Amino acid sequence: MAKGTMPRELLSRRRHTHHALDDAVEQAELFANLMKWPGPGSSPPR
Repeated sequence: MAKGTMPRELLSRRRHTHHALDDAVEQAELFANLMKWPGPGSSPPR
């Protein structure tokens, strides 16, 4: 699943800065949200 096709609720609320540490934290938040998500047709937890 590409970031551009993910439900908005799964994405990190952090601004994408293109700085390695910031981007790593953003990706970690996205991954954590994805792992908690029950799947398509469900509302992702926040």
